[in-house]
Amino acid sequence: AVLWLLVHFWRTWRGAAAQGFLAFTLVGLLLGASMALTSTYVKGNPPSSNFSYTLAALSFGGSQGSEAQSRYKEQLAEAKSAEEAARFLYAQAWENIRREPETFIAALADRARLFGRHLPEFLQNSYADRGGSFFRVLAVLAFWSFLWRARPRQKIFWLLVMAGMTASAAVVFHDAGERVMAPGYIFLGLFLAGGLALPARLEETGRLAWPALTLGGLLLILMFSAPALAYRHPPEAVRFLRNNQVPPPAKDEALIWGGGSLAGVLVVPDSEPLPSAVPALPFSSFAADIKNSGAEQYQPLLTPRQPQPPFAFVAGLSGPILIAPPELLFRAEVPLWRVRFMDWALPGPRGHSLWKRVLKAEPLGVPGSGQGTPAGGH
Repeated sequence: AVLWLLVHFWRTWRGAAAQGFLAFTLVGLLLGASMALTSTYVKGNPPSSNFSYTLAALSFGGSQGSEAQSRYKEQLAEAKSAEEAARFLYAQAWENIRREPETFIAALADRARLFGRHLPEFLQNSYADRGGSFFRVLAVLAFWSFLWRARPRQKIFWLLVMAGMTASAAVVFHDAGERVMAPGYIFLGLFLAGGLALPARLEETGRLAWPALTLGGLLLILMFSAPALAYRHPPEAVRFLRNNQVPPPAKDEALIWGGGSLAGVLVVPDSEPLPSAVPALPFSSFAADIKNSGAEQYQPLLTPRQPQPPFAFVAGLSGPILIAPPELLFRAEVPLWRVRFMDWALPGPRGHSLWKRVLKAEPLGVPGSGQGTPAGGH
């Protein structure tokens, strides 16, 4: 987008310099706003950096972030926080790149090449039920129609969009890239649709419209006000954590939001009616959704054994997806749960461990439960 602004508003060297300064200033403001929001609202250890694992794996020719986790397992175990682990991985990645840059470049090129090879398949799969060959023919016609009708600056814009997508894919494609790159397919869909919808003549003003600038300003205000409102009016579980000193979860434990903040669904046997009090679906639909999602490529869930319904399929505050007792969904008065779990199955071929079976669930924040120590207490 920054490069396109330079091209689109190019008139003189002075104008290009002004537009470039404005564009890079905008990028800097967005990065600074992100850092400000993190420092304001993230308490304790900051969130871990998945990119540090991906970059470290790329630096020695790996294809998955989990390979970096395995390679530096001992050093990461000594890190006192996620931030310290990320700093170590970034430093190690830079050392590897400095020592063997050709390995890093080859890994980037390999991922970019795979992305280009599989891109038609990814685009077509979204419309698999609507005719495969027809979609490909339509895409080719839309592409050539766009080249014929579009103005030079429009062509430059889309060229930069595709170059940016390819550069991103070169970094993330092997590490769940099909999922990570999915938002970019919207732009490619717009590109193909534009080829069929662009008028024969399109006037360009070369000026930014005031409505667009106003919308940008409103989005910037919303970027700060929405987190502030959420911080001032948090869910009950967050209020409980603020007012009580809850011991951090152990390695085989997790804290789960309860009540209306709990993200999950109840899975019941096919022979039983679905309850109306909580989100629910029959086991056959659950199994079909898991198979269609492709999630089992990371770790088995339905094979070689299946979870027996009824059970709650819920998400923790970070990390694991839990196969838990239905009680977690039905007890709406519980703001927070501490659960102890174990792996549902052995890690998958990529080293991922997604599914956990809950062994014990302890309600927090209700009378007679493990309340934790009030903040400031002993």
